[in-house]
Amino acid sequence: LIVARIQQKKGETDLYNPTTTTTFDAVLIIIIIIMRPSKSSSQRHEHPGEAAERSKRLGNELFQKQKFSAACEHYTDAIVQSNQRWHVPYLNRAMANEKRHRWKEAKEDLEKCLRLDEDNVKATYHLGVCMCMLPEDVEDNYIKGGDMLEKALFLAREFDESQVDLVWRSLAKSKYMEHCEKAKERKITYERLEETLKNPGFVPLNEEDARVLRERISDAKEKDERKQAPDAFCCPLSLEIYREPVVSPSGNSYERSAIEQYIKQQYEKYGREKKVADPLQPGCSISLESLHPNIALRNAVREYLKEHPSSWGEILSENEAQELEREAKRMKTKNASSPNGDAYIEEDMIN
Repeated sequence: LIVARIQQKKGETDLYNPTTTTTFDAVLIIIIIIMRPSKSSSQRHEHPGEAAERSKRLGNELFQKQKFSAACEHYTDAIVQSNQRWHVPYLNRAMANEKRHRWKEAKEDLEKCLRLDEDNVKATYHLGVCMCMLPEDVEDNYIKGGDMLEKALFLAREFDESQVDLVWRSLAKSKYMEHCEKAKERKITYERLEETLKNPGFVPLNEEDARVLRERISDAKEKDERKQAPDAFCCPLSLEIYREPVVSPSGNSYERSAIEQYIKQQYEKYGREKKVADPLQPGCSISLESLHPNIALRNAVREYLKEHPSSWGEILSENEAQELEREAKRMKTKNASSPNGDAYIEEDMIN
């Protein structure tokens, strides 16, 4: 088409009238737009240059040695040397500041990182963690942090499944702490009501009214206690509440990480040539390729967690849940000191 257009300009073709020429040009433009390669996520950013790469590498070496303050200085150099157009040193400096419990500075860096790379799973995850850690308006921060971690979970499912479990565990901690904060306030209310029932004052209560109120208070207090989730919502292999359930050809559901680990162990033991039997139905075979997300079960579990927020603690180990409960008792609901971040951040690698 381009050659023909050149020939037309030279008068060597019969495409000479204005209508034909305009149509010809329009077709050319459309073809060029369609054939133009789209920019991938890695192409959206300019190459940072050797100096910035070297500074980032030095920062990473110091990070691995747990010299986080010195690492931040090199990440700052990388930011300056890349003219503030490279998202990686912002992310790494934020992670170093998290280790120093400097949540506000980390949050600012993560927001700058996401302006340069809006779908970055790791940055979205760490921003959610930082929001949970800010010392002002603690309960509100858990809600905002949880929302950001929900977004990180969505992005992880779309772009980086290796990050799903990492995000899930921090989301569970955020949701459980949000529940603990609210339960702490409710407990104060329940205790005040129980005391009022002993001395009703100007509001006389007959015996039946007092009994009903006590039962309602008891039921409400019981909902705040951590209890085991129904078996239908727990993986038969890991015995933990489902996070990313998948369904096998037999119709049985498993937690993705648990069943994938089982299949890989069978491959290592017997080789890929031998069929792997379904753990719950040995007459059926399964493979990594035959597993599919069980979205209906995943949504049902989320609805259950929404109705029973204390069950978020079931996703955590007993020690983790108890540590968060102690943390909730230590903190004040308003104007609290910064929480202990080590209880929230799951291990993650710098870029």
